[in-house]
Formats: sequence, C-alpha cells, structure tokens
Amino acid sequence: MKKILYPFLIIVLAFGIAPGSILSAQGDSGLVSTSYLLESVDTVEIMRHIDKLADDIGIRVAGSEGESAARDYIASELESFGYAAIVSEPILMHNGLTTRNVWAELPGVRDDVMLIGAHYDTKNPSPGANDNGSGVAVVLELARVLSNTRPPYTIHFVFFGAEEIIDGNSDHHHYGSRHLAENAELISKLHSVTSVDMVGVGSELWIDNMGIGPDSWRIYLADKAREMDIDSKTGEKRAWSDHEAFEHKGVPVAWVHWRYDNEYHKAGDTSDRIDEELLLKTARFMLASMLEVEGDREVEVGDLSNMFAY
Repeated sequence: MKKILYPFLIIVLAFGIAPGSILSAQGDSGLVSTSYLLESVDTVEIMRHIDKLADDIGIRVAGSEGESAARDYIASELESFGYAAIVSEPILMHNGLTTRNVWAELPGVRDDVMLIGAHYDTKNPSPGANDNGSGVAVVLELARVLSNTRPPYTIHFVFFGAEEIIDGNSDHHHYGSRHLAENAELISKLHSVTSVDMVGVGSELWIDNMGIGPDSWRIYLADKAREMDIDSKTGEKRAWSDHEAFEHKGVPVAWVHWRYDNEYHKAGDTSDRIDEELLLKTARFMLASMLEVEGDREVEVGDLSNMFAY
C-alpha cells in the first residue's frame, strides 16, 4: 500500500477527518473509503436545490417556462461541480410543445454506464418539492460528492424532462426517458438505470420495477438496503417513473421512492413538508450502492485538496 503523505495527513487531522477514511494517497491522487464519501453528503445542499425548484421556480409543467428555468438551474449546478452539462435537442410532445433532458458524465474505471436519473417537471398546480424536486436534489448531491472520484462504473447523471402525463391520454408521458432509451449506443453500454422519484416524504422505502426485464439491479438494491439497515419493501410491478422505457429495452432497472405522499400532484407539495432524514438516507444508500457494486470499499479520487474546498 502507498504511504500517506505527511502534509496531507496534517490536513486530514486539522479537518477532524478520521485518518482511516483516507486509505492511501500519493501526489495529487489516491483512494478514499466509501464511508468518507457517505459522510460528505450534505442535507443543506440538498434542501437548497429543493427550495430553488419548489419555492423560487415553482410549477414546472412540461414545455413551460418553469420547466425551462429548472433545466437551466440544473445545468448551472452541474457546471459548478466541474461537469460539462449537456442539454439534449428539443423533444417533441403530443401537444406540440417540447422538452429536453440535461445530463453529465463522470468517467469510471469501466466504460459500462450506471445511469441515475430524476425527472424535473411537475403536474399543475404542484410546485413539486417531493415530486420530484427531492429526486433532482438527491441526484445533484450525488454528482457533487462524486465529482472528484473515479467510480467503478462510468456514471451518467440524467435529469429527464416531461415525465408527467401532459394531457388526458395516460400514455402521453415519460418523453425525456423514452427519447433517451432510443439511443442504441447508450443502451448497449448500460449496466443499470435507477430512477430517483419522490424521496422526501413517506415512511417506507420502495424499490420497484415492472418485472418484465432483468431483475438483477432491483435485487441488488434491495439487498444493499438490508445491509444498511434501511427498512424497505420491493417487488411491486410498476411503470410509474422513468425506469419504464429502459426496462422495455432489456436494461436492469429500479425505481427508488418513499411512500406515501398524499400531496403529490397537488399545490400542497411544498418544501416545508420534506423530511431531511429521508433525503440523507436515500443519498447515502445510492452512493453506497453505486460505489460498492463490485465489493470494494474504496474509491479512486483525483486532486485530494479539492475535497476540502467546501
């Protein structure tokens, strides 16, 4: 094992971080424990995103100025973390309006892609703090925490437009994810897809898919939740989130969500109802799941000094 550099150890001690959480370091790179990264999750940052989306921007109906403002905010946040934010071409919906996806890539040890996503639109008249400001905020926080790492798999952080039903036709939804799922090159690289959708209100963590595709990712996540002592349920066959299109393509998928929220799709879906403990559990659960999928408890990092920038 590489020796820990003494100047870096001094920094570690000065910041009150357990030396054991830094497994090795040499020059400007090294390894950190996944437990350290889990401790780096900041609910203040997560709530900042929810407040911006639900309180400042508000209703974000697909194709509206609100949805566009949310997309611009997400892209700006990704760029502030050091990513190149990519906004998709316009995606035409059945009502003649358009939506877009926004995403960023984090290269990993393997080229195969773990896609973790959240939709950023809402139903009128909902400001969408839980549905789905909570999912967007958690995925943004994952992007921030992981921004200086090289995870086991390449990660795509994807924010989907127009997940909600846009009119009276129950099949007129999931426009962003269905559009992306038509990318054959991406589909061929996907290790898994996780939709993080409504994770700020409820008492039960649910991990579901439609039950028509490979089930390995749902099973793995359910096992990881038990390992982390998170009370969870799984096994219901549901297509109510952006995992749907990818499962139809034969990709292992899961929808991660907390139940139940009686205010979703209503004006009462406001940020004051969000349970920060659920956000913390969800973010740490997804971090551990993505980083420890091959059994490792350590992660490659780049410039270690950046980990103390905040």
